[in-house]
Amino acid sequence: MVNYFAFPGLRKPKPLTVTQIISETCKLNKVKITDVKSGIVRRNMVDVRRILFNVLSEYENITHKKIGLMFNKDRSHVCHELRRHRELLKYDKNYADTYNETLGKIGKKII
Repeated sequence: MVNYFAFPGLRKPKPLTVTQIISETCKLNKVKITDVKSGIVRRNMVDVRRILFNVLSEYENITHKKIGLMFNKDRSHVCHELRRHRELLKYDKNYADTYNETLGKIGKKII
């Protein structure tokens, strides 16, 4: 572990903000932020939205209601998508790969 006090010029990287998490996730999955926040129901948009719901809920401890407000959804929709996320991680290899790849790239920056 690096002692940041011993090296004054060396700075500890700041964790990502919620806005940065959303933009990084969208950039990694090659989708527009406006499309993810809209009501588009294409599979890739829904998957990215699900990934974001999980990351924001699990790693940022944001309530389901606040996540819903960010994406123009209600709390029950966020709960449903998080439940679906857990199911898809078990049974859908493509979704699990997309989630793990995204989390691998932004996960280091979150914490």
